[in-house]
Amino acid sequence: MKHLGIHMIAAYSPEARGRSERAFATHQGRIPKELALAGITDMTAANAYLREVYRPAFNAEFVQSSIENGTAFVPFLGGNLDDILCEQFERTVGKDNCVRFEGLTLQVPSDL
Repeated sequence: MKHLGIHMIAAYSPEARGRSERAFATHQGRIPKELALAGITDMTAANAYLREVYRPAFNAEFVQSSIENGTAFVPFLGGNLDDILCEQFERTVGKDNCVRFEGLTLQVPSDL
């Protein structure tokens, strides 16, 4: 996240955790019942129902407009995401030009 310039706003408070858990419980309780009432038994029809019926109805009931106009999203300005969105480990290269990692010994080419 630091490489991408993203600042996380953690929701560690019990209130925030409770809100998200209640939302999950609501969906887990409502969706199977609504799908059964609609006679839906396959994934394609369920996804269509969620997209066309459930989500619009849920949003109409619970969505609140933001206090400020605009968007919080900013464009990504550069860098190779494959180099950023990967696991990175710090290792020390030994005198024999080798790095040990998870039981492996990897030799670094001497011209690097």
